[in-house]
Amino acid sequence: FDDMNTENMIRAAKENYGIIEYEMFNFDPKTIFWDDYFMYTHIAAVVKYGFRR
Repeated sequence: FDDMNTENMIRAAKENYGIIEYEMFNFDPKTIFWDDYFMYTHIAAVVKYGFRR
């Protein structure tokens, strides 16, 4: 998996914007709580929309 574009965006955001703006629009996937995301967002949406009749 190549994530160089994401790393380049993170680096550019840190260099070109202040820390406040960087933290407001943080898109670093390392800061996501993946277990919570899958349990409470992804799986919940699959159950809600995937099992419709």
